[in-house]
Amino acid sequence: MIIGEHGDTEVPVWSSLNIGGLNLDGASKGDRWTLSEKDKESIYEETKTAAYKIIEKKGATYYAIALSLARICEAILKDQKSILPVSSYVENYRGIDGVCLGIPSIVGRGGVEEVLPIQLNPDEEKQLQHSAKKLKEFLGEIGF
Repeated sequence: MIIGEHGDTEVPVWSSLNIGGLNLDGASKGDRWTLSEKDKESIYEETKTAAYKIIEKKGATYYAIALSLARICEAILKDQKSILPVSSYVENYRGIDGVCLGIPSIVGRGGVEEVLPIQLNPDEEKQLQHSAKKLKEFLGEIGF
């Protein structure tokens, strides 16, 4: 899962990584299901730079954006109460105020109906705070 702003300071939440309920971050060292730091860095960089690769090959990222919007609209129109990682305006979310961040949220007929509190390890918490700070600085620079 990626949270925070969508870009250079996005935060990978490795502590929540699981497949089929098997926690891959919490597995013991040497376990075949454990991801190495090198694996994590490679996956993160690939995720962070995916848009550039898509633009290079297709000229734009609007196809992926359209798919995401279709999924969000479906959740709203069908009142699905789906948990989706959408950008929402937050107030007092982990001490963060006045900025929109990508956070897992319940999406239904009312749009974002609830921003979910998620478990973060101390490093992830620090990265999320940094992401919010950078986004707020940018908003200040453009007078918003």
